[in-house]
Amino acid sequence: MRSAQEEIETVRTMAEAMIKINNTLHDPSSGVDFPEIEMSQADIPADHPFKQSEDVETSAENIEQKIELTDENFDQTDIDGAEGWWNAWCEVRKILDEAFECDVEGGDHVTMTEGEPNGDMRIQNDVLNLRVRLYNGVGVSYVAEYCIGESDTWVMLFEGDTPRQQFEAELTRDVVRTELAILANATQSAAETIDYWMTEQGGYSWSQSEWAEIRGVGRQTVNDRVRSAADTVEN
Repeated sequence: MRSAQEEIETVRTMAEAMIKINNTLHDPSSGVDFPEIEMSQADIPADHPFKQSEDVETSAENIEQKIELTDENFDQTDIDGAEGWWNAWCEVRKILDEAFECDVEGGDHVTMTEGEPNGDMRIQNDVLNLRVRLYNGVGVSYVAEYCIGESDTWVMLFEGDTPRQQFEAELTRDVVRTELAILANATQSAAETIDYWMTEQGGYSWSQSEWAEIRGVGRQTVNDRVRSAADTVEN
């Protein structure tokens, strides 16, 4: 059985990975080039080694452009931007690898079709489901879900495209709400939840004395609630 603290750490890891991906792809100073790719019949000759659709007519007017990029062949195409796009893809894969210390499903290749070059990769187990989809032109979309304790209930942390502005602030608020919900579900006490969260969670926390003064209660009262919450949350 997972502790509430482990659930909180899972949610934080998902959010941190999403924010890092977003910043990497949208910040020119990161050095990651994620260009828009335009594909045409001229870009992919009939004898090109990349995979093409098998279910369409082969005339120039009707053929569906479809290529599959991998570590082995990304630099073999003359399509403008393909190498930069793949390098950015690998940066995202690296972020997920490092955040979760496991292999990324779908991260070893990406299929790109005319009009909407895109691909997705995911981390999925009995604790979390995080899917990252990269669209042509630096578009990023996420599905981030986590599982609550023994209830086997899946809850959405974030779903949808990331805005170029304020994404980190919006996701941080989602994480705060999620952490409080996990704690409240574990402690079954609003007072214990808020006292524990304000004094024990996050980067900067209030001391028990400071928080007791703000709450208008004695320090021992806060201490008792925090100890009770800790026994429930951390074990």
